[in-house]
Amino acid sequence: GYAVVGTVSGTSISFGSASQFENGMINYTDVAFDSNVNKHLIVYQDYHDSSYGKAVVATISGTSVSFGSPVTYVSAEANYNTVVYDSTNQKLVVAYNKGTTNTEARVATISGTSVSYGTAATVNSGYDKYANLAYDSGSGKIIAVYQDITDARGYAVVGTISGTNISFGTAASF
Repeated sequence: GYAVVGTVSGTSISFGSASQFENGMINYTDVAFDSNVNKHLIVYQDYHDSSYGKAVVATISGTSVSFGSPVTYVSAEANYNTVVYDSTNQKLVVAYNKGTTNTEARVATISGTSVSYGTAATVNSGYDKYANLAYDSGSGKIIAVYQDITDARGYAVVGTISGTNISFGTAASF
């Protein structure tokens, strides 16, 4: 797993040098910027560590990026990892499809170059795929979407952060 800083100038982009944050194959990667601490959080599946879900804090300085140590957020197969920043609560939320069992989400808090997590909350208890998150600034809520494999339909559910935890309402099919 590598990251590289891109600098936009008009309609052009240039890149610094790539820096490695994980030694080995990774899958299902996403990144979000936490404007409260001016850091990025990269989430991914660590293929060479039982496909666990991990996150690493990235700090940008000029055209370089440096990393803290990866921290596991689920000791199970983590597919379709996604992360979003909630500016109302100044927290990040990580969601993932946990193997073939369910979709979960956790609040993530960056401190320095490390990240900690609140309790995992179930988004849906069925076999799901394609988890994704969005932040609704109008309501100050998180929206989680996923496909329930049992009926092949897409669902959305509202998440509410309280402290370092998140809870979800009733899912609606779209």
